[in-house]
Amino acid sequence: LWALRLPGALWLVGSLLADGGVTSLQHALGSGLTDVAAFLLPLLALRQVLAPGGLARAHFGWSPAATERVRRALPLVILIGAPAVLLVGVFARAPNEDWNAGPGRIALVVLLVVAAIFLQRVLRPSSGVLAPPAAGSPTWLQRTRGLWYLLGLGVPVVLAMLALFGYQFTAAALTDRLEQTVALIAGLLILQALVNRGILVHGRRRLQAEAPAAPAMGGGIAMAEEPAPTQAGASDPQPSAPVVAHVDASTVDAHTRQLLRTMTVLVALLGAWFIWVDVLPALGMLRDVELWSTTEQVTRTVLVDGVSTPTAVLEFVPVTLADLLLALVVLTFTILAARNIPGVLEVLLLNRLVDQPSSRYAIATVVRHVIWIVGLALVLGLLGLGWSKIQWLVAALGVGLGFGLQEIFGNFISGLILLFERRIRLGDIVTVGDVSGQVTRIRVLATTVRSWERKEFIVPNKDLITGRLMNWTLSDDVNRLVVNAGVAYGTDTKRARDLMVQVALRHPAVVHDPAPFATFEQFGDNSLLLSMRAFITDLGKRWVISTDLHEGVAKAFAKAGIEVAFPQRDLHLRSMTPGVFPPPSDAGGAPNP
Repeated sequence: LWALRLPGALWLVGSLLADGGVTSLQHALGSGLTDVAAFLLPLLALRQVLAPGGLARAHFGWSPAATERVRRALPLVILIGAPAVLLVGVFARAPNEDWNAGPGRIALVVLLVVAAIFLQRVLRPSSGVLAPPAAGSPTWLQRTRGLWYLLGLGVPVVLAMLALFGYQFTAAALTDRLEQTVALIAGLLILQALVNRGILVHGRRRLQAEAPAAPAMGGGIAMAEEPAPTQAGASDPQPSAPVVAHVDASTVDAHTRQLLRTMTVLVALLGAWFIWVDVLPALGMLRDVELWSTTEQVTRTVLVDGVSTPTAVLEFVPVTLADLLLALVVLTFTILAARNIPGVLEVLLLNRLVDQPSSRYAIATVVRHVIWIVGLALVLGLLGLGWSKIQWLVAALGVGLGFGLQEIFGNFISGLILLFERRIRLGDIVTVGDVSGQVTRIRVLATTVRSWERKEFIVPNKDLITGRLMNWTLSDDVNRLVVNAGVAYGTDTKRARDLMVQVALRHPAVVHDPAPFATFEQFGDNSLLLSMRAFITDLGKRWVISTDLHEGVAKAFAKAGIEVAFPQRDLHLRSMTPGVFPPPSDAGGAPNP
């Protein structure tokens, strides 16, 4: 709004003069003022964005040196470029052609020289906006900064030379398109920075909202510790380091930014096409270059004995160079969308609508498959390969699936069944064969299970469907802990069992339904064996809870004077009769054999 003051006033005055002018000179002057307003508005708005403490530095995180360089170069363009634009607009619409050929040409050359000076200052390879950072790897734009410097300096100079050599109309038209292209790129960069800022703010709010409810989460990562060993059997889960249970927030934001950059590039290319297509007929000639043609069956109405009869006929449909280029664009966008849209969907929609991380993961995976199917169908359609053209390929593929690809196809279908049936989910504790661990990834053909030694096992999806699978957390997370203790003979077992149950009830992680209970198991060789069974809901803290219960039972027994039994042995010494062992050897000699 601050930048709109001067351009708004100029546009208002110019519109009144252009619409109500009684002479051609007044009309030309009014049109020139509207041209100046359109020229000044993006420059003044950019100057406000780049101001100290403005959007570029305070919110976008742009380099202070780069923003200051561009901001210092803008006054030259504003002070000299605005009068030049006014003169070009007025003389181009003046009734006398000599005015346009003389002063109008000089004004256009001055405008182009100013543009060349501005771009030379901004794109200077050593200190311009594309200069590589002191730390970190440069981007592809920064690596090609020399090329952009030559283009930024050379294009206005070439256009100025065209105007001097008499091609003024061509130079003016190309200059206008060049201004629109620069304004489009600057606007897209600012819009991209605004969206990136919104992503950052959204991520901070999400972390602040999740922090009180989940203190174990750090950086948007849901952590789940593996359960500890119990004395119930060797197949119980073992302890390990934390494993990611759902999509990392930083990864999701990276996917969002990557998709945003891709969309920005595509919009820039599409906008540049619409800007330049009128002045570059070669771009429109792409549809005249026929690469190949395909046949398509259509229904036409023909006259047979004077009666209109629908008849199926074959028509040739050409595939042009424009179709091929568009197919490449669609394929590129499909690849990037399949990689990044599921992460964006996680941030914007699924976090608010779906509570379970496993459900969000399944939906995102299905969306990725749908994107691939739709994208490939569009690409094949642009290349003239419709369903009628490739159905024989699908039939041949079906025959191949019956022979060499049946395992791959079986794993693919099994992966879809796992996603929809949800017999295992992301983050579940499972036992497959002799491997126990946590499910960290469910892919199209295989599932990754990370063991407690942090080894990742790639299990084919078909084995999870047809084989034996133990899921520790399928229906709920309630799990039983067993605490065994041996007390000395003569101990009041009823009192000892009550103490063990009281220790379990005092622990905040032990549930009261089902309630913990203790049993007298057997008479051991050296002790009376007692067992206490307690149920917990947090399987990720099984190791910690088991340690707390064991320590609590030990303290309770010690306070009550109950002795924890340990193995005891009686040692009997018997004297041997003389002559059983041979006499010792002489002093210093070898022992007697």
